[in-house]
Amino acid sequence: MRIAIDVTIQCLATRTGVQRAQRGLLGAFAEIGIPHELVLVSRQAVPAAADLPASFSRHVIAARRPGPLWREMSLLRFLDRQGFDLYHSPVSAIPLGGSVPRIATVHEVPWVTGAPRYDRGRGINHRLALAHAARRAAAIIVPSRATADAVVKRHPVAEGKTRVVPHGIDAIFFEPAATTRSGLLAKLKIPDGPYVLTVGAERAKKNHALVTRALDHAGLEDLQWIAAGAGSPTRKTEHERRIGARTVSDDTLRDLYANAEALIMPSLSEGFGLPPLEAMAAGCPAIVSDRASLPEIAGDAALIIDPTDPGSLGAALLRLRQDTPLRESLKAAGLARARSFRWRRAAEAVLETYDAIGGTK
Repeated sequence: MRIAIDVTIQCLATRTGVQRAQRGLLGAFAEIGIPHELVLVSRQAVPAAADLPASFSRHVIAARRPGPLWREMSLLRFLDRQGFDLYHSPVSAIPLGGSVPRIATVHEVPWVTGAPRYDRGRGINHRLALAHAARRAAAIIVPSRATADAVVKRHPVAEGKTRVVPHGIDAIFFEPAATTRSGLLAKLKIPDGPYVLTVGAERAKKNHALVTRALDHAGLEDLQWIAAGAGSPTRKTEHERRIGARTVSDDTLRDLYANAEALIMPSLSEGFGLPPLEAMAAGCPAIVSDRASLPEIAGDAALIIDPTDPGSLGAALLRLRQDTPLRESLKAAGLARARSFRWRRAAEAVLETYDAIGGTK
């Protein structure tokens, strides 16, 4: 089969979990040697920093039109004229028409799983894209059972075509840390000392405000809070105890995990949640909220907290500091848990979806 995979999302300057998930999947395709012709299509040239496999051909479908019009006109025309058998989008938005079977990847359904209200225009676009994918996509790939349930709850017509394919963990997070805590923090221009870590941009659903309240509630004045992906060390924010580290490389992120007291993910909604598993791979205990996919992903290898209660998070942090056997057991369980999430397994599952759809064309 000839399969077009839209990699336009890799052109975004801001690093996201969706980008990482697509890179991991494509890397696994290259590793296992997928028996189909893959063409990576995009609106503009993908920067070298995206580090996509060189073994697949690429095609830039240049257009000055905004994204939706590019998808409905330029992309659709290219797919039909070039005789593709499948098109795979890394998000829920797929072309409205065309003869080529379409696969949508839905990472999250925040308006069903309980996230706070966000940008109205963005929310409407996401709802419309999911509604169309539920009706017209040949398959919908989701990373967790929680997301699958949310999709089907909102659009029962999608039940038979929704397939759960968990993400994998990049190999770099299993590698030993390259530096000590003091060396790492000196490089980041952050004062030395114990710290907890959050990973991700500042968004309402991430619920980062809970961290300051929990640290204060538990009397943990000596603990710093480093927020990878949010601000910079010199930027003032509403969170007085937060030290931002906006852009960090994967090896620096691994070292941040490895030297942290804990990774905290108190999100109110997540479609999957890569950071807790990355932390587990790096030997860092994880504390996650009891919402959406996070308990499903973490299993019994993390501490589970109520994301609306600072006392719940504060108590979990105190337990980790005071109970060494618990801390060590979580590290061992976390490493075993992380090893079960492999990109190769995800790639094989997606390949099965390609074959099933291509066989019915």
